[in-house]
Amino acid sequence: MAKAEVLKMLKQILNNDQKFVQTLVASRKQQIDPKEPDSKAFEYVVLAGSLHDYGLSVSELDSGMIDGWR
Repeated sequence: MAKAEVLKMLKQILNNDQKFVQTLVASRKQQIDPKEPDSKAFEYVVLAGSLHDYGLSVSELDSGMIDGWR
């Protein structure tokens, strides 16, 4: 595969990822507060995704229902 083709594919992947993240941020803002800054909505989306990897949720964190390492 030529270098130009690889670069074109990578650019498409990045564009798709960017659109996906923008959709998640917009959804978060719509659910909570449309006036919320994009940066705060993005922080929430990243936090929620990171917690999900460990079987936790933001609501558990907010309520103090986390118990440390298991």
